Amino acid sequence: QECEKPFSESVTYRVAITRVLLEGMNTIEPLVAYVAASKLQIPAEDSCVEAKNAVVEGAVKKAWLELAGYGSKWDCNQDGTVSPQEMTAALEAVFAQLDMNKDGTLDSDELLAAFRRGARAKKGSSGSASAVSLIAQMVKALDADHDGRISIAEFTKLAVSDSTIASTDRTSKAPHRTKRATCLA
Repeated sequence: QECEKPFSESVTYRVAITRVLLEGMNTIEPLVAYVAASKLQIPAEDSCVEAKNAVVEGAVKKAWLELAGYGSKWDCNQDGTVSPQEMTAALEAVFAQLDMNKDGTLDSDELLAAFRRGARAKKGSSGSASAVSLIAQMVKALDADHDGRISIAEFTKLAVSDSTIASTDRTSKAPHRTKRATCLA
């Protein structure tokens, strides 16, 4: 493995680095000097997806599916794949359960209450600041109209997030990416 070999100045290494460090953030002088001397072209900020954002997005989608109770029980015809129609039907049923005040939207309080119910069932902690922060990120991830509430249309977008649908296998509750879902808008 490359990482076990000592550093060699004659070898070209490929590394990933936060682009703001290349512009001088934290003033790592040897790095800034190298960038200036080699006339490296630093990618524009809007052309890079920050790793933190990608990780948070993935975690939030997983949290939504966990809160919704995603699993093989959604595979109504037991063919090993949760179709877009099966997922949408399941999400609509879950939405109705989560919408405690029956106003047709989900707010942070309803989601936190559902999170707490789930945590109590699993005997976990649910009142922490991290739970509130996660709920805020979950709302932000689906709230397309930025009104601080999740509509049924926004909620069912989980069925086609990343232009994929989820499938289950008989041994795991983990979603797997499969074919492109084109039947849902």
